[in-house]
Amino acid sequence: METGMRRAAVTRLDRAQVDLAGRRLMAVEKGGATHTYQISREGAQAIADYLVHERMQDAARWPAPALFLAAATVSQGTGRLTVRVINTIWNAVCRVAQVRGRTPHSARHAMGKHIIAKTGNIAAVQQQLGHRQAAYAMQYARSTTTELTRVLDDR
Repeated sequence: METGMRRAAVTRLDRAQVDLAGRRLMAVEKGGATHTYQISREGAQAIADYLVHERMQDAARWPAPALFLAAATVSQGTGRLTVRVINTIWNAVCRVAQVRGRTPHSARHAMGKHIIAKTGNIAAVQQQLGHRQAAYAMQYARSTTTELTRVLDDR
């Protein structure tokens, strides 16, 4: 979630594309291009914990190069998580958190808005989300009427 990575790119991540020390994930995006996503210390630690505590159990069932594997109890497939499984997990978490009307792609948009809010830097959004053209990253810089009113009244 913290990367703003597309679901399909998550399903294509291999262990070899993870640099925990450098806090980077090299993902194959739509169109076959490779994009590097930065991750936080907390994100790198979560992946390290997953590799030690979860993945090894599932790798006995699924000897795949994928970073994120399906549970060992899954009866068929390739071992890689699928977009459908990511959607199922997302929906379960949203139910528990009582969040409505959000999709996994909403997390991508939230990351873009978060980067703009923290940095004000369109290039940072473009870099993290892998937009080839800055115009795509510009959508995260749009202000709402509420935001604009608050700024104008805050002189």
